[in-house]
Amino acid sequence: MVGPVSVSPPQTPPQAAAAKREFAGLGARFLASTVDGMIVGVIYLVLMIPVFILGIVTASSGGNRDATATVSILILLLQGIGSLIALGYYIYFTGKGQTLGKKALKIRVVRVENGEAPGYLKAFLREVVGKMVSAAVLGLGYLWMLWDGKKQTWYDKIAGTVVVKA
Repeated sequence: MVGPVSVSPPQTPPQAAAAKREFAGLGARFLASTVDGMIVGVIYLVLMIPVFILGIVTASSGGNRDATATVSILILLLQGIGSLIALGYYIYFTGKGQTLGKKALKIRVVRVENGEAPGYLKAFLREVVGKMVSAAVLGLGYLWMLWDGKKQTWYDKIAGTVVVKA
């Protein structure tokens, strides 16, 4: 006599799961990037307003050299801080799968192999290393998605990510 036979359903390989994803197009990605740029720009502007006011006051009062040098140093310092905030914004939110702009456009960044959020290392590779490489050749790396089957840019390929509809 043979005991009960257990049959488990067939498992979907990661490649098959990736094939079922609906990849985000250029329009949604561009708009999401625009929203993110506006968010980062507002944060940067809020940082810079006090320095601009200080610069105007300094210039209108005759602008001695020490005050002008101080304002110049403050501008450079805040530009550095603004750049770090922007990098932090993109790496943090991309690592979790969605920037605020991507959330608004209902798209997300996922790993090619398993569809999960990229994590912070892949987000760093994508947002810093990959985007520098993508921009280096006349922006060709950004346009690559127009003829790629998974609509991947070079920075997606470098990080092993795709952008999909959420």
